[in-house]
Amino acid sequence: MEKIFEIPEIIGNKTAKSKPKPKKTIAEHTMDLAKEAERLLDYGYIKSTEYKKIYQLLLLACKYHDYGKVGKYFQDRMKTNGKFQSDVEIPHNILSLLFINPDSEEFADEDFYKVAYAVLNHHKYGEERTIIAERREDILNNIEGFNKYIYPDNLKRRKMDRIYEYAENPEVILLKGYLHRCDYSASAGFPVEYPNDFLTDKLIKTMENWRKKSSDAHWNKMQEYVIKNQNKNIILTAQTGMGKTEAGLLWIGDTKGFFILPLRTAINAMYKRIREEILGSDSKIEEQLGLLHLETLEKYDEIETGNIDIFTYRDKTRKLCMPLTISTLDQLFDFVFKYSGYEMKLTTLAYSKIVIDEIQMYSAELLAYLIWGCKMVHDLGGRLMIMTATLAPFIKDLLMQHVFSQKDVVVSSFADEDKIRHNVKVIQEKIRVADIYEKFYDNSEIGKSNKILVVCNTVKKAQKIYRDLEDMGIDTNVIHIFHNKFLKKDKKDLEEQILAFGKTYEDNSHKKVMNGTGIWISTSMVEASLDIDFDYLFTELMDLNSFFQRLGRVNRKGIKSVDEYNCFVYTRIDENILQRGKGGFVDETMYQLSKEALEKFDGKMSELKKFKMLDETFTTEKVLQCSYMEKVNRTLAFLQYIRVDELKKEESCLRNIFSYTIIPRNTYDENKQEIETFVEELKKKNDYNSKWDALKKLQGYTLEIEPYYYGKLISGDDIVFKVKGMDEIHILNCEYGKLGFEPERSKAENSGIMW
Repeated sequence: MEKIFEIPEIIGNKTAKSKPKPKKTIAEHTMDLAKEAERLLDYGYIKSTEYKKIYQLLLLACKYHDYGKVGKYFQDRMKTNGKFQSDVEIPHNILSLLFINPDSEEFADEDFYKVAYAVLNHHKYGEERTIIAERREDILNNIEGFNKYIYPDNLKRRKMDRIYEYAENPEVILLKGYLHRCDYSASAGFPVEYPNDFLTDKLIKTMENWRKKSSDAHWNKMQEYVIKNQNKNIILTAQTGMGKTEAGLLWIGDTKGFFILPLRTAINAMYKRIREEILGSDSKIEEQLGLLHLETLEKYDEIETGNIDIFTYRDKTRKLCMPLTISTLDQLFDFVFKYSGYEMKLTTLAYSKIVIDEIQMYSAELLAYLIWGCKMVHDLGGRLMIMTATLAPFIKDLLMQHVFSQKDVVVSSFADEDKIRHNVKVIQEKIRVADIYEKFYDNSEIGKSNKILVVCNTVKKAQKIYRDLEDMGIDTNVIHIFHNKFLKKDKKDLEEQILAFGKTYEDNSHKKVMNGTGIWISTSMVEASLDIDFDYLFTELMDLNSFFQRLGRVNRKGIKSVDEYNCFVYTRIDENILQRGKGGFVDETMYQLSKEALEKFDGKMSELKKFKMLDETFTTEKVLQCSYMEKVNRTLAFLQYIRVDELKKEESCLRNIFSYTIIPRNTYDENKQEIETFVEELKKKNDYNSKWDALKKLQGYTLEIEPYYYGKLISGDDIVFKVKGMDEIHILNCEYGKLGFEPERSKAENSGIMW
């Protein structure tokens, strides 16, 4: 390393970083990068078998990446804290290219071009090739006095063309990704990675604790299977309640890992469970477990952090330093758009293990992004575990077509064949409130546990059922509603309430079942990985995947009687939610196939029966022409032809769900003074903690709505707050109350239109 980092004193002594104090020289900053590169090597995250030269190339990229900071305008800015002068100053990444000797003995074969590409593109301050082609005089003027150290021919068009030919070379993708990781980490002042040397031991201790409560506790067949196949890619289907979370952790073991789930609610619950039940209170949580979604900081702020700096903890999580991270898809897989710097995330995932939970929950576009992202990760050596309670054959076929071959993945299904958890009554009608009312009162009269879950396909239907039950005389103290159109502060409270009410057992001894009385009305947001256990389910049909996920919220552990029906599914749904033209969101083909599959079913439903129904219903042949599959294939085709740097990061909307942040008018009017105080606080130059406190409280009064509703509710005189750290906040003339956001009622009351 010493020989590689022989940096000329005239270069090395120049300032590279003015913050944090004291200033760092180019030589000091470069050595900081080298230490992080060495850390990656020591942890086994730079794979020497397939890319034996990658570490040496990374050291060279680290060495040269900031040479361009010797530029006179950059050095002036370091002294004065001035701003970049685009009319005279050239970005340092372009200048750095000039200091790399293409004929140096440091490079063999094509190595110069690989290092040159990584160095030239490690920042994005403009169109590099255009600047190089049009501003050669400015470039040389910036580094006046360093002529003996530069190689101007590196700027020639032919050489530039050759450098850019390596943009999608696998070795270059990894090299540039590693460089980004080292640079960001060295600049931020924390390690590029924390070691995962704790997870296997924590899981062993978890099992020991279980055995103290039950001497026959052991890893089940499914969990033993993933231990045996720890070094392989896995596609795993297992019924709800079999311990898939533990299985995913056992598969990750003592290496870097990511858990990807579709819903924020489920992610929060998993983070809390792993933190409290697996890692425990004695763990250095800020060096072991990260949570990554749009509201990470809010969630970190809720936990007992002791002396942990939650802002640094958040930043480490964002920079992917944690050994284990629980994340939403959009926070990681946006690299499929190949925006500038995408290699950082892709490279990190390529040396990690990734558990993808409940793959069937995604929209067509998001499923395509996920599959293409898995392909990119797998092609670079990353290992994947697809883990779900239900897996439609067409999704498995897509994975085998685009991601895996038969040789590099193991596929298996697990179900407790002896345990029946659900007794299903199929009703070929729309959901009937009278049936819910009758079941609730029948149970109440005989003192039976009466935890009823109602799952609707829309928020609007959930709100209607709540009102109907209220009108029928059921005490509102026992009726609850939970969906994603509540203010953030209210949704947080409701999430805690449903998790507490939905517990299987009264305490951690797992000896006594927790009975209860209450009706919770919700939507599909309860489907994935939310650990709730109700006695009865009343649900609308959307499709089989969704239905089986909803079943998983009832008799979750299989310890309750199934002598009578405990699940009621209504197969007729509102026509307006079927995808026809531009309207609707439920795929009509999948809905009809699901309806037909359930038509003649009645009674106890085993896990094997569920698997069989899915296998027979959602084959590739049957869904090939449906709108869902057409969107998947169209999106995959689009992703296949994206070129590096073609899209800007802000154009890479992975969610494909554009939303607006709003405060309902009546909420604003009732809390106007407090809300405006928070907004004003955020405009001041206060300390970070004060601003965060104001931001957090302001966010509590907001919710997100889709463009459809926004377009109907917006008017020319709406108040709009522009707040740093948030999207614009619109105060819209809509109704908000105990049932959440209700756009239809707002319009009906204000315009006389009946919705």
